[in-house]
Amino acid sequence: MRNCMTCHQGPGGVGGNLSRRPFMILQMHARRFVPYLRQFVANPKSVMPETIMPAHPQFQDRDYFALIAFLRAIPPETPPSP
Repeated sequence: MRNCMTCHQGPGGVGGNLSRRPFMILQMHARRFVPYLRQFVANPKSVMPETIMPAHPQFQDRDYFALIAFLRAIPPETPPSP
């Protein structure tokens, strides 16, 4: 939470909004694209060179498991109407 909520808004709009990525996108990655999510968190520029997200090389397996469990545990939000 200390790492992610600085830049990412969680459920209910809590947290920062530097990422401009809706929480539901992070949830989708945790449910369907775990290897991508893990690579992106560890070394974001290797996946998306233009990103402003910093690398998190300090994360260990337990950190990824906890992040994925957290993202999967929150009920998916309803997308906003266009």
